Amino acid sequence: MWKQTNASVLIKETKILKFRAVNENPYHLSVGVILKTEEGWYVLHRRDDVYSCVTGTVDDNESLEECVHREVMEEMGVTCSIDSYAGGTICTVTDQRGTFQKTTVWFVCTKTSEYGMRTDDLDASVVEIPEEGLCIVDTDLPRWPTHINVFSKK
Repeated sequence: MWKQTNASVLIKETKILKFRAVNENPYHLSVGVILKTEEGWYVLHRRDDVYSCVTGTVDDNESLEECVHREVMEEMGVTCSIDSYAGGTICTVTDQRGTFQKTTVWFVCTKTSEYGMRTDDLDASVVEIPEEGLCIVDTDLPRWPTHINVFSKK
């Protein structure tokens, strides 16, 4: 559920999700999105000199495809079409919630709209970068301990 605030920013109500890891349920299910423009450029988050793909937790009663569309809109402010399934990653994560298994189901998608309002709380900008301008970097960064989707400029 979303609420409109006086500042014209959408804020998501906090709730416990059955796919979000907690002590009683040490499993986490999320989607990852490799988002590209029609010209083949990657649409990524940029925090300092680190670039990453869209990822997000699957909500209760939400399909993987619905989660992809919601997360892309929240994090990038655009709509997308799902082109293909790209694989999955499973890893063990330890953080403030404890130790849990995180499964991420990856999709390749194409951006289908112009940029609009983002509803996330990420401190990242959205950038478009050609494939030849990226390389995968060491993913053992504290901010992204589980992602294989961390890039830097070549």
